[in-house]
Amino acid sequence: MKKGKKEIYQANRDEIIVKNYYSKEINKGMSYRAVNIDKVFFVIILFLASLAFFANITKTLILPIYLSLALVYFTTRALVKFRIKKRNAKIHKVKEDLKSRKLMREISQMNREEFIVYVKGILERYYQSEFFYGKDDIDLETTINGRRYAVKCVKSSQEDKVIKKKVNDFYNYINYLGYQEGIMISSSNFQDGSADENSLILLDFIKLKEILKEIDEYPTDEVIDGFIIDRYKHRKDNMKNRLKSISTWKIVRLYIMFIVFYLISFFTSLSMYYKVIGIICFVTATIMGALKITDHIKTKGKGALHK
Repeated sequence: MKKGKKEIYQANRDEIIVKNYYSKEINKGMSYRAVNIDKVFFVIILFLASLAFFANITKTLILPIYLSLALVYFTTRALVKFRIKKRNAKIHKVKEDLKSRKLMREISQMNREEFIVYVKGILERYYQSEFFYGKDDIDLETTINGRRYAVKCVKSSQEDKVIKKKVNDFYNYINYLGYQEGIMISSSNFQDGSADENSLILLDFIKLKEILKEIDEYPTDEVIDGFIIDRYKHRKDNMKNRLKSISTWKIVRLYIMFIVFYLISFFTSLSMYYKVIGIICFVTATIMGALKITDHIKTKGKGALHK
């Protein structure tokens, strides 16, 4: 089905939002448009500099123009390849960080029971075996190739590491219960050396991500791009709501502050300071007033259309 103009515009708009986000992340806050403008200026400066150089040598104009265009073409072509490779590597790093934080946030919102259910689904897909809820402090259990596995899920914040003693206690406990293998899964990390004194399979947050990638459950690039767009729109809506919440009293108070600061400036040695503060209050109040009037006109116009 062919996309309409509205859908095409929205798709292009969403693409710009995503590009802007990545551009600001990898270019120290510079937007996608600003980066492109910098590139154009670079090409212009390179062309003019090479033109001046070759014109000075040849004492002509036509040949330097061709030489400068050739130099700009081959230079920019080489730089574009290098920049694309470097940019893609940086974007990949940003995406991985976003995916990791998204997964981290999702897990942090789970309680312990929900985390166990979540882990159960992951392990069943990864080991291609059904896991059952255990008892006696065993969260999950299964049998793989004739060997009984016991699973312990540790739900904690990223700052809290699972200490070595807790790992060893679980290992000794499942040996006592007669299990041949044990898996301990943490939503954070394990203390260094936790696997030195036992044969447990320890899965921390990093290994959990690797498993999710293997079973195609890790957030995709499309999901992350959608997350960026949704967050942008959410922030934009919040900003609109804040602007709509501008009250007349706030505007009046700013004008009063302007009058007060401006009058004080005539009776103090810091005259310029108070005048500047007063002018800032005046400008802010005027902008807020203009926004409120504009919003009122739009609302009134919409109301008239619905009549």
